[in-house]
Amino acid sequence: MATRTININAAANISQVPRSWVWSVLAALNQIKTWATEVDGDLDEINDYIDKEFERDGVVGGGFALSIGSAVSTDLKINGSIRYRIGGREYVSDADLEVTLATGEITQNLWGAWAIEIDKKGVLTTKRANASTMAFANEQDALLSLASIGRTAGAIDVAYLTIDAATNGFTPGTDDPNSSDAQADNHGYRVVAMPRIDNGLIAAMGSGFVTGTTPEEYAYGTQDIRVNGLEPAQIALDATRAFDDADTIGNTQFGGWLLVSDLAGTAVYALGSDGIAGTVTVMTHATAAAANTQLDVIMARLPSVFVILSRLVITNNLGGTWTAATDDLNGTDGTAVFTDRSSGTHDRLLSSEDDSLVDSPAVPATVAAAVADDFTTRELGTPS
Repeated sequence: MATRTININAAANISQVPRSWVWSVLAALNQIKTWATEVDGDLDEINDYIDKEFERDGVVGGGFALSIGSAVSTDLKINGSIRYRIGGREYVSDADLEVTLATGEITQNLWGAWAIEIDKKGVLTTKRANASTMAFANEQDALLSLASIGRTAGAIDVAYLTIDAATNGFTPGTDDPNSSDAQADNHGYRVVAMPRIDNGLIAAMGSGFVTGTTPEEYAYGTQDIRVNGLEPAQIALDATRAFDDADTIGNTQFGGWLLVSDLAGTAVYALGSDGIAGTVTVMTHATAAAANTQLDVIMARLPSVFVILSRLVITNNLGGTWTAATDDLNGTDGTAVFTDRSSGTHDRLLSSEDDSLVDSPAVPATVAAAVADDFTTRELGTPS
């Protein structure tokens, strides 16, 4: 390695400004640190951008639709192209795919729902919204209750099917999943349009979630959301939002709810920690942490036609059973903790399931900071 020396003009410089060259070196090092800090921040934003754009699991493109099966009319068919990612790797299915609905009857005049999954091999499976007979009062309850059902490892949701059973009930494998069948008064085909990570707030809440004007209710400000590739009209504020179900919490125990947009995108639904809508959830979590852990589970399964806005954990202070819509959220009845989601740009360091920061970061243009100060001959003399 070549040796480079710097001659210091001691008579002309050091004697006149004996310490100025030391401070110049320190100033230069400080500028190098400033430059490196900015570059590190820029790299972090670039990595967030790459993560947001290229590593989202779920449906990312294509054009496909649902219909009744061609080979078997009681099956469900997906025709068209599906582009999707699993584990950050992209897959494409161009084949028309048919799948048999998971068994489990729908009670007459009530609703049921299935999640349709696709795996890395392009194979479809279905999961129904209840372990046995489905009997939901409406389509929303049926879809929300898919949060109670585990998904197939190495697969993603590609669509949802809902059926309103006729007077004789609906039997998968026997009846057609279409309202043209005598056993289905109505049906809904819902295609997953975007990865669920793109669901979330697109602007700050008008105000956060708090205990309502009526103490057994909750309140929230306006909510602007993106859901399944669309931005519906703003959800209006509500100072007296009642719980949807009379869920209970055991004595000195904890309960938890996900507060999500409803199917119409016009209000908020409180989904109990078992992930089943339209029925009483009996919650007996021993700690707040246990309640939050269960909320994490149902959050990962929530269909992409809903947006998570907040979560609520309540400690039962009553000395007996706490009941939603009857007992106060705070005070002698309970202690409520709301954890709201935020709006903003994506951060890859947050859990993907808990990341409502749906906007893509801006890619930095240039580094503004200077790389280092000049070493002038006044301080250091003429180099040689």
